[in-house]
Amino acid sequence: MYDPRTISLPSSFSVGERSIPPHLQKLYEERNLNKSNRDGQRTFAVTERETREAIALTYGMITMIDDAIGAILARLERLGLASETVVVFTSDHGDFMGDHQLLLKGALHYRGLVRVPFIWSDPSAAIKGTVGSGLYSTLDIASSILDRAGLAGHNGMQGTTLIPAIEGHGTGCDSLLIEEHQRRGYMGFANNFRARSLITRDHRLTLYQGVEWGELYNLTNDPEESMNLWEDRGSRSIRRKLTEGLARKMMDLAETSPLATHHGP
Repeated sequence: MYDPRTISLPSSFSVGERSIPPHLQKLYEERNLNKSNRDGQRTFAVTERETREAIALTYGMITMIDDAIGAILARLERLGLASETVVVFTSDHGDFMGDHQLLLKGALHYRGLVRVPFIWSDPSAAIKGTVGSGLYSTLDIASSILDRAGLAGHNGMQGTTLIPAIEGHGTGCDSLLIEEHQRRGYMGFANNFRARSLITRDHRLTLYQGVEWGELYNLTNDPEESMNLWEDRGSRSIRRKLTEGLARKMMDLAETSPLATHHGP
């Protein structure tokens, strides 16, 4: 449906990363040696031609999804249910479409992967067309649906309701946590490696299991995440602050169920 020759490359394709993280460098080297692992859904590095072709094909899939959603909404109208149906559109993750010369998904928490669409259409909402600029998480979706339905969540349920934000009153969270476990090793990591990221309005900090290096980006000054500040002397204070924030966020989101009702041994 779409001609790859008309497709523009994402701005981060040729951004020219400085202090390239080792796992990203590993993917570039595999591509240059024609040894990229293209089996399954793991991230691999791509060329300009491959990026344009992938984006063009993805545009076709998005058009198909748009048509399918239109059919569902039209059916709700015909059944007389549109005025009493809340419709939520979202995704479990983003996809690399040439971002930093990458395709598919993997344990690189660039914005193109960790940001997801979220549309909440409520026919009874007093305010329409609100766009939230705060930080919100997919952890919040279940709590929001239960809140809208007038139901309480179970003990230990994570996330907070988005209803205030949907009504135009929310400010979002101070930070978001991403926890990733990968069964197969790649990008230079062993099997079953783990990654943890803390995202604030201004920064992203990412730690990987078993290595001393990490990632630190200033999202305000460097929205393309091209300058890794992990080793930057001037960023040591914010790196310490975010590392503490990551530890505290992980404690805040630790499992609390089942709730103890007596003192243990």
